[in-house]
Amino acid sequence: MTVTVFRAPPEPRIIPALGGMSLQRLSERHIEEFLYKLRTAGGAAGKPLSARSVRNTLVVLNEALKQAKRLKLIARNPCAEIEPPKIDAQPQPQWTPDEAKRFLALLEGERYGVLYVLTLTTGLRRSEVLGLRWQDLDLDAGVLHVRQKLVEIKGKLQFGNKTKTPSGRRDIELHPRVVQLLSEHRKKQLAQRLAAGPRWVGAGDGGELVFSTPQGKPLYPRNVYRRLTQLIDQAGLTRTGLHGMRRTASSIAHDETKDLLAAARMLGHSQPDVAAKHYARASDEATRLAAQAVGRAYFGE
Repeated sequence: MTVTVFRAPPEPRIIPALGGMSLQRLSERHIEEFLYKLRTAGGAAGKPLSARSVRNTLVVLNEALKQAKRLKLIARNPCAEIEPPKIDAQPQPQWTPDEAKRFLALLEGERYGVLYVLTLTTGLRRSEVLGLRWQDLDLDAGVLHVRQKLVEIKGKLQFGNKTKTPSGRRDIELHPRVVQLLSEHRKKQLAQRLAAGPRWVGAGDGGELVFSTPQGKPLYPRNVYRRLTQLIDQAGLTRTGLHGMRRTASSIAHDETKDLLAAARMLGHSQPDVAAKHYARASDEATRLAAQAVGRAYFGE
């Protein structure tokens, strides 16, 4: 029987632990012990590694063993069923209602001002607010329909109408002050479009976007975030992003209504789907009350 020595990939954590071991002998137990040592004793520097670093190491090792299996050097990949360590997401900081009001006070005349207001009052995801079209807004009824998203993949912006969860496709009632701001924004955008003339190219298949460049093109998230950071620093607030503003809206909705389902419905969370199906009428009313509560926290009655 031919024994093939495991040629570890050029990864400094893998070579000292597994380099030189025969492929045929390499088992799940060896790999599990290797990952455990990385989390406790650490790598070459002797410091315990983060879950993300261990996960990345496992990806490299798995790819090497997948290649060995394709070359018929091993009958099975011992990495195939190993669960990678979970990465605990660090939630972005959120603001109190008073801190949010301080931020809102800076937005008069700001290019992205209405975008920030809409995020703070509705808890829209970044992809949802950037992908919002005028056809998704009924300003007469004061309702926003979440139907499209805009995401950046490998540096390119892409539209999609498939929401993150089934409950992501939802309707949100808007505070009268937000409706007013959107109406004013619409007028400014139309004037901008007339001034641009043939330079206005629009968003193509993405539709007529509520928030766009001076040529009607989609906005890159990094530009929106850069200006947001500048305004936050100007106000002396804790730095956060659009997701932190979404969490702010979520907390206020829950604090004001004491209704977790209402807040979840407004945000488009998937967890309360079953309850929403059984109590559709009640949850629709709760969604309306949650949106009203967030608006009251910022603008009053």
